[in-house]
Amino acid sequence: MMKREEGEKNPVILNEILNDVIAILHGEAVFRHVDIATELAGSLPPVLADRIQLQQVILNLIMNAVEAAAQSSPDVEKLLCGPQARDGCLQLSVRDFGRGSIRET
Repeated sequence: MMKREEGEKNPVILNEILNDVIAILHGEAVFRHVDIATELAGSLPPVLADRIQLQQVILNLIMNAVEAAAQSSPDVEKLLCGPQARDGCLQLSVRDFGRGSIRET
């Protein structure tokens, strides 16, 4: 059994976390011929979150998108990641521009 632990929540900047995760995944993306671009929002408010848990969620989301994009085409695929404020919440979008229609996660 795994025990779910609450992490320490502090104000974090989503743009910074996204940049950290993309830096971690850069080598894997290059290996899989996937270009990860960002569309960072200028002045987002900080969010109260556990930085490590949020990094892990974003890492999993982008890694899943990288793997899916790499499987759909042997050519370079492009992912566009970006946070935005919407209806009083922050939202992170991961979109790919491979063959077929644009998919958004």
